[in-house]
Amino acid sequence: MQTTIETPAKERATHYDACDHGVPIENHCALCAGRQRVAAKLDMLHAGFGAAVVHELRHARREHPQGIANYHDGYGRLIEEVQEFFDEVRRREKDRDPAAALKELIQVAAMAQRTAEDLGLVHALPVYYAKRA
Repeated sequence: MQTTIETPAKERATHYDACDHGVPIENHCALCAGRQRVAAKLDMLHAGFGAAVVHELRHARREHPQGIANYHDGYGRLIEEVQEFFDEVRRREKDRDPAAALKELIQVAAMAQRTAEDLGLVHALPVYYAKRA
């Protein structure tokens, strides 16, 4: 989308999708600048989301060495992480922090993996894949 806007005491400036608010590139609003920084980080993580989950899982195991005792324990820990993601979802769109939302999703995935590993559920993967075939 191309937007043409008036700038005070300047000629017209053309702006291509860099800002949803019609602000010239040289005067980007803070919201768009933040989005660009987050987008760059997301590009780095796109191919490495799984690696970020593994890193978070290692960190969680160091910080909290006690394993997940049972299904209810795993469920409780997962719900806690999902609730923290939901806290970001409930914010007004302009107040949301994409990096914080991503962090919570990584923590949800890490906790799901830890639950599966600690409860020995990963041993059921061959059965899971056999049923999907």
